[in-house]
Amino acid sequence: MKLRLRPWVVVTLVLGLCAGLVFAVGLWRSRAGIAPARLAEYLPVTPGLTLGIDVAALRAGGILEALAGSGIAEEREYQDFVRDSGFNWEQDLDYVLARFTPREKYFLLKGRFDWSTLRTYAQKQGGICRNAFCEMEGSTPERLISFFPLRVDVMALAVGPERGLAWSLAERASSHAEVVPSSPVWLRFRPEALDSAALAAPLKQLLALAEGTEQVQLELAPGAGGFRMLLEVDSPADTAAAQLAARLQATVRLLGGIDAALDQRSGEPSLTQVLARGVFEARGTKVLGYWPIERSFVEGILGFSR
Repeated sequence: MKLRLRPWVVVTLVLGLCAGLVFAVGLWRSRAGIAPARLAEYLPVTPGLTLGIDVAALRAGGILEALAGSGIAEEREYQDFVRDSGFNWEQDLDYVLARFTPREKYFLLKGRFDWSTLRTYAQKQGGICRNAFCEMEGSTPERLISFFPLRVDVMALAVGPERGLAWSLAERASSHAEVVPSSPVWLRFRPEALDSAALAAPLKQLLALAEGTEQVQLELAPGAGGFRMLLEVDSPADTAAAQLAARLQATVRLLGGIDAALDQRSGEPSLTQVLARGVFEARGTKVLGYWPIERSFVEGILGFSR
């Protein structure tokens, strides 16, 4: 005897199969890694500084040990946050992509998150959570922190004076992916945003020479025996690029002369001494710069000592 299925049973089975496939595809997509360039499409199209940190690469290189030894991990507030939120960036964070403007800060954090515990933490801090979207006050009333899971492995977070600011990260702001450097740490900005950049004074003064150019990019990349800092400046014309390269080279020579005159003989080089090693060249409309940096110098900045 043939088994005959009623039409409604067939329809139910088909719908169930389709739902299962949709769920499986969604689960696979949520667990699959997302490239930083794809992640950058969600940043708002606003002027500002863009920062990228490949935390997983720094962890693999042992650099995160420097931060662990800098006193950050010993801070009471940090320990309370790790305990109550269940999130330890030293272990759980893999990549940070951020956009800083004068009024707002946007973050896309890739890693492993316990969303239930994070919601509970936000509520304990006096915040409000509606479904997966949470909002709470920061250090001051005008610093409202909002966050939600853009994906299972990506937190969209924003800080600013407006409520619900993180929602601006919910949709792709650009269909054209930015070219994201492969270096573990990089910073990109237009020269007019330099004043708001959290850079050391000697470096900021050097980069101020790039006024009038279109874009400045700094990278910290692995190098022989340590690291190398790379500079790339987009100039409006070939002649402007050549002139800027010459000014930068003359400035670092001057820095080297000042240090030699002061006869500084400390065990570790100062930032001024490191900058004095810079080498620059113009290639078309681009100015390229290079500095070798010892690993001990980077660890010294972070407060780490073996």
